[in-house]
Amino acid sequence: MDGVSASDMMRCYGALSFSLTRIIETPEMPRIYIGSFWEKIDIKHSAYKLFNQEEKDLISDLKMLPKQSTLRKVQNLLTRCQILKVHLYLISYLRDKMPTFFGKDNKSKSLLDNLDQVF
Repeated sequence: MDGVSASDMMRCYGALSFSLTRIIETPEMPRIYIGSFWEKIDIKHSAYKLFNQEEKDLISDLKMLPKQSTLRKVQNLLTRCQILKVHLYLISYLRDKMPTFFGKDNKSKSLLDNLDQVF
């Protein structure tokens, strides 16, 4: 086997997870798969079942990537639509408060200065 005990493997897993949370800024921690690069894994080893299950999970997750990519694109589009909607409401409000002919510069400055109080 790889010469790593189960407790050492879990310590490495925990340290890697902790380190990745500082680098990858997402609400949910990405999955870390555990495995061995040895061609002949001892079937009697305590981690054998874990390695097999992790390999099956990895293959399953790789097959789901195209579907997840589409879902991520749709979620990104919805988020951008929400931001656009807020932007349009803001612009509409500011346009309604602007004078038609005179004093546009003063009014626009006062509207922008008080924007945080209005919204």
